[in-house]
Amino acid sequence: MSEMQFDELLPGAKVRFTVIDEVQYLSIRDLIMIICTQNGHDAMQTWRRLPEDRKSEVGTYCSSFTFPGRGQQKQPVITFDGALTLMNWLPGENAKTWRGKTAQILKRYFAGDPTLLDEVRANANKTSPINEAARAALNNPPPQPAVADDGEEQTLVKRRKLYNDLSSSLSVGVKEVKQYSTSLSTCNRHLAKHILLHNQMCDAKERLNGIEIKHEHEKLTIERAKLALLNDGRNQDLEHKRALKALSAADPAIPIPPETTTVLKVYEATKHAYPLLRSEQRRAFLVKAGAHAATAYVLAHGVQPPKINERGQDVNAFPAQAEPIVSRALLTAYTDLTAGQSQPRIDAAFPKRAHTNPMY
Repeated sequence: MSEMQFDELLPGAKVRFTVIDEVQYLSIRDLIMIICTQNGHDAMQTWRRLPEDRKSEVGTYCSSFTFPGRGQQKQPVITFDGALTLMNWLPGENAKTWRGKTAQILKRYFAGDPTLLDEVRANANKTSPINEAARAALNNPPPQPAVADDGEEQTLVKRRKLYNDLSSSLSVGVKEVKQYSTSLSTCNRHLAKHILLHNQMCDAKERLNGIEIKHEHEKLTIERAKLALLNDGRNQDLEHKRALKALSAADPAIPIPPETTTVLKVYEATKHAYPLLRSEQRRAFLVKAGAHAATAYVLAHGVQPPKINERGQDVNAFPAQAEPIVSRALLTAYTDLTAGQSQPRIDAAFPKRAHTNPMY
């Protein structure tokens, strides 16, 4: 494979070339890669995007050729004359440098710079590939436009127009695909945020429902406790009323002398100072209080209190003025039985069975 050094453009740069019908052609792909500093794919894209009028201008200098090598395909090639014209249109720093050199040479030529003669003589003696290509181009016949009938020309025009339309449509399609991809990515991000927010809201709602259920359960427990306390109070009050009714019905015909008092009489007058007692508990309490009252009365007066029948029971009768002794006896008995507790446990303080001693 033949290569041509292009050190004038880029040190170490090489361009493949071939000879077709005794005319030397350079690879347009390699030339654009050097000038525009591009890879092979981008170089061919640069050539395809070249305006049609400029392609037409260098069209007579172009041909196509498949260079030897694995995977090579037919590609456009151009003569040395056409390459000089093409390099004036291409972008890139190397092309800019080339155009500057060309303008400098033309300026020196029109100015009649004599040093230009020395450079021309030196180039005439050089045998580098680019110098040989330039000398060969001087001997090449002028390019002739391809002869084609009107039908072929119209077909070529249609094909070029179709290619341009297809390229334009493809560019628009690629742009729309990129925009759609960007929009889709944005939508996916927003969707992920909404899903996360929805899950957080569901978790919060579930926790709130659990708190509400627990609160309702606690409220129900409190209401049940209140109802139980209320029922217990009602039952105790009903039991107390039944006990009083039973005591009143035991022996209503026996009156208590008005000038005397008893432990039961003082208790009924001050029972609001003591918790409600069941009948058997109250009887044991009154027996203990009667014993305390009798002892205190003996110590105060030196005699035993007389006995009277009260509701079928023989009990101690105290003078009305001894009522304070009886009251203290009730308080002492209550304190002894409850051990001074502010809220006594009635079942623990009194036995459930009635006391057998009727004396109080």
